Amino acid sequence: QVSTPRPPNSACTVVITTPDRTLADRLNVPREQHISLNPLPTDRALTLLGRIVGAERVAANPEAADKVVDYVGRLPLALRIVGALVNLDNQTLHQMEILLREERTRLNRLILDQNDRDGNVRVCFELAISRLSVELRQFMSAISICAPAGFSLNAAAAVTALAEENTRIWL
Repeated sequence: QVSTPRPPNSACTVVITTPDRTLADRLNVPREQHISLNPLPTDRALTLLGRIVGAERVAANPEAADKVVDYVGRLPLALRIVGALVNLDNQTLHQMEILLREERTRLNRLILDQNDRDGNVRVCFELAISRLSVELRQFMSAISICAPAGFSLNAAAAVTALAEENTRIWL
């Protein structure tokens, strides 16, 4: 828990990392000081995976490494968990790629610790989703049935039963 992000009368910088996108607002951190992180570029994701499992393992099977990185969305937490699992179970990246191949069971594979959000991607997602308004959760649930490659504003409005202007705002 962080109650005051800046020490009083200090010229130092404080960095707070959190999956909670509302924390900075609650701590009255000015918006221009917020930094949101996107998924890693593929090359950096592969480098991170290599640092965890060993660069030689990534180099030995680059196709499997590429797929693993893609399967976990190039997310640092998921890459850390995958790397730890590969090391703990003494798996090859090809074996991990096979385990992650099935999208429906992928989140169940990305668990180091069942109850720790730092070791469980599903817990992180559930925490983030729980902080959304009921309306936004319903909206996200409705558009999740749209094509993964994309969908039109009209299609999103149709599946969410919202007017196009309201749909445009939520997207």
